[in-house]
Amino acid sequence: MDLLKNKLFTVFSFSFFWAVCIIANKAILNQGGHPFIVPTQIYLIGFLFLLALSHKKLSGFAKLSTKQRFYLLLTGLTIAGSVILGSYGLKLSSSINYGFLIKSTIIFATLIGAFFFQEKLTKVKLGLLLLFLLGLYILTSQGEILIPHLGDILIFLAALLAAISAALQKPVLKVGLSPLLLALSRVAIAGLCFLLAAPFVSQTFYIPKGGILLLLAGFSYGIYSYFLSKTLQLATLSYMTMMSMLTPVIVSILAFGFLGETITAYHLFGGGLIILSGIGVQKFKL
Repeated sequence: MDLLKNKLFTVFSFSFFWAVCIIANKAILNQGGHPFIVPTQIYLIGFLFLLALSHKKLSGFAKLSTKQRFYLLLTGLTIAGSVILGSYGLKLSSSINYGFLIKSTIIFATLIGAFFFQEKLTKVKLGLLLLFLLGLYILTSQGEILIPHLGDILIFLAALLAAISAALQKPVLKVGLSPLLLALSRVAIAGLCFLLAAPFVSQTFYIPKGGILLLLAGFSYGIYSYFLSKTLQLATLSYMTMMSMLTPVIVSILAFGFLGETITAYHLFGGGLIILSGIGVQKFKL
């Protein structure tokens, strides 16, 4: 079996490398990295990595219409906004919280898929969505009255923009554009936005924080971007978001092992409900 045609394999790969990128990013931020400059550097590394893989296929962009190129532009702009909001949210929160909260993309992606791509909004899907929301509430509230912190709000907004960015990729993939080229264009556009804004945010683009962690984050982001586009090529928008539940699990394990973050009973219970909703998606073939 060709693993690159197996949507379960691609969504697992997407989830794994996304988790690695989150942890490496958080580790750099913990060292004093700038929440705007760090993702700018990560995107530059990711872009160079994807360019090296796809430089012989760049002619694929020629078959796109003006409208489809506009979709690509919007994809890059929305993901740029998502990354920056998420980075500041990650700076103010733990990577464990971020890993689970960013998965609120499932709410937005399910609604977008239903209204714009005619994806079925069945009772089973709604039930699994409610299970996810219950787990998310338990995880976020940690047993207390829920008063969202600034970091949580920024992560939720990042999730909304990430869902919109993913939805914008579907019309472009339908015309046969390679997922690799789609990932390259998304990273290139977002990275250009970061570079243009960087002088207004920091006095220097290069802030020597992270070292090998920065390279790890950049390469992981490049691989994650490819598998994200590949999954969207093979599966529905709601499948992609619901089945990538593995991301917060991997983030939690890595954060506990490498960053010394604490895993509470609320993380386990709330996270367990979120994972169960993801298992349900695969079982019912949504």
